[in-house]
Amino acid sequence: MKRILFALAGLVVAAVSLAQLTKYKDWDKSPEAYFLTSTERADWKKVATDQDAEQFIALYWAKRGGEAFKQEVARRIGAADQQFKLARYHRGADSVRGRILACTGAVADAEVLVREALAILEPTDAPVLQIEAYLDLGEVLVAAGRIDEARTAYEAARALADEKGGVVTLGAVIRRIEGLDTAQV
Repeated sequence: MKRILFALAGLVVAAVSLAQLTKYKDWDKSPEAYFLTSTERADWKKVATDQDAEQFIALYWAKRGGEAFKQEVARRIGAADQQFKLARYHRGADSVRGRILACTGAVADAEVLVREALAILEPTDAPVLQIEAYLDLGEVLVAAGRIDEARTAYEAARALADEKGGVVTLGAVIRRIEGLDTAQV
């Protein structure tokens, strides 16, 4: 009798684990999900199984043009992963330039966005965010082939890191500056 109960308990555990969201658990954090609306993000939080996730994702792509749009986004993400892979990002599409390329197909818009962020951050006392914004600006300028301007952005990040940042932050900034000498444009 105990064996039967243990076997049934094992089957119940297996059935419950099969009904959980596993394969798509972090899909909403992926570059493929950059186009989620706030309503869709809230709806995603309610998805409980892989089957529900597959239905949600199919509808997500269908609302945006179907397979053609999905393939275009996949192409952009692949290009971003290839072009913008850096040590601080798991995928190139996670960088500022990569995200903009994945969403719009245009890297040039990134400079405007980063400069707007800097304008907001500069009067604040948020040195870590300022350093990150200057690093992002440097990445954008490198992508645009404007190495001297990228160096200026990185040097601004370095000055902030020297003044208020930590050793790890300063090390990341210095690696960026050193990387300019080998940047391919």
